[in-house]
Amino acid sequence: MSKILAGLAFFIVISGTALFVDGKIGIQEQPDHSDRIDIRGTVTSVAKAPHAASSASGTPDPNASVSSKEAVPAKPSPEGKIISIMVEGPKTENVPYDKASVSLREHTKLYKKQGAELVRAAVEELKVGSEVEIAFDGPVAESYPVQAVAGKRVILNKQ
Repeated sequence: MSKILAGLAFFIVISGTALFVDGKIGIQEQPDHSDRIDIRGTVTSVAKAPHAASSASGTPDPNASVSSKEAVPAKPSPEGKIISIMVEGPKTENVPYDKASVSLREHTKLYKKQGAELVRAAVEELKVGSEVEIAFDGPVAESYPVQAVAGKRVILNKQ
């Protein structure tokens, strides 16, 4: 019995020590992934919003896309607005995907490189042949190609 208690005490001391790291109690902070790139490549297709997402009566379409965060139909995109792009490029050590269908949302900001600076770009600047870098936001559907939502920024390198 005393061996069991001694083993249990040792386990508690080791576990408690593992939680106390660098003067902080708890799990270590997650690294900043703001520079993470999930796909880097060329836009091979652009999908635009279809005409109205409501029925003729003006009520919401029950088949409209649904926002996973709110569990209600997502706001329809203005007619003709780009809502998704297909991106293809090589996998590398730091870029895990070679092909992705990427949805653009209201929170997605588009930037383009001008020299060493990033400046805002209009979504209409995304065209077939544009070079982009994208970090995904939320879950990734592991189909092929993967399907994901663009994070807070999409970098447009050149056209």
